[in-house]
Amino acid sequence: MRRRHALTLGGLLALATLTALAPVTPLLRASTQPAQSAHHCFWKASSSTAVLYFFGSFHVLKPEMEPVIAPLIALSLPYFQQAHTVVFEPSYEGISQDEYRKMQDAYRKKLSTTMVNTDKTIPEILSAETLAVLKQTMAEMSLELEKLQMLKPWALAEALIATQKEKLGWKKQYGLDESFVKKAKEAQKRIVGLETTQEQLEELDAKANRLNAMSDDMQERYLLKTLQSLKEVGNLYETIVKAMVACDTTVLEELFVGMDQDAQEVYYRVLQRRNQQWLEKLETFLQQEGAFFVVVGLGHLIGPGNVLHLLTERGYAVEQF
Repeated sequence: MRRRHALTLGGLLALATLTALAPVTPLLRASTQPAQSAHHCFWKASSSTAVLYFFGSFHVLKPEMEPVIAPLIALSLPYFQQAHTVVFEPSYEGISQDEYRKMQDAYRKKLSTTMVNTDKTIPEILSAETLAVLKQTMAEMSLELEKLQMLKPWALAEALIATQKEKLGWKKQYGLDESFVKKAKEAQKRIVGLETTQEQLEELDAKANRLNAMSDDMQERYLLKTLQSLKEVGNLYETIVKAMVACDTTVLEELFVGMDQDAQEVYYRVLQRRNQQWLEKLETFLQQEGAFFVVVGLGHLIGPGNVLHLLTERGYAVEQF
């Protein structure tokens, strides 16, 4: 007998806390093989006194991708070693594990009110066609609909993406951020964040609110498209990593920018708003002295309104390696 996975609401909220800001593009297909560019997905922005080296990270990886990513890591390490400060999206310093867990618990409690329907179940909300696809997909994933039937359609879509990533071995603990945090601590480098842990949790909440604001029809389309492309999540992530190493911007922009309108509005509000919020802090670094090594998700460094374009508009010299 096939074992059923007991994904509970508590487990879902734990996954959401860890994955909601990771690149999630369920509406795309990884149909193109990346081609090697003359450049690398590694940039620097300079002022007269300081330089910021930008490494485009992928927040979740699986161990099998380590040989694929190794050339990009090797390219960046000399510049990492030059830097006196390593900058990440969230701050990894100044907060205890107990404090972080308390903040996560408060966030999950608040998020549960956004993600859950109090008066209707998923079978009552969806059309017969979408419900049939959902039941078949959940059976294939050994999941029980009854345990998640109070979720709103968008929240169920996010849960299935997170579950599929975990099932395929794509985890935050293997991600490039975790690798550079370890390297920075071993080298006793100063570590700072572009946003506080509280700000990042608030951004997760803002993303959930935007998804929640979608109409019922749009939420059903979002769920259906997720179901139709769920089997491609692993291939999609591998394509992104290979394109990142090859720095094939055509493939990368197709993946990060070429999503359909339903997802694009939500996705780019999240990315572009955070890029704008980070700009002031990045400029304070450029007004200081020495080298900074900046590790942020690759989606923040390509496409409309990316961090590098914003710095160029402010008059800083930006170069790609």
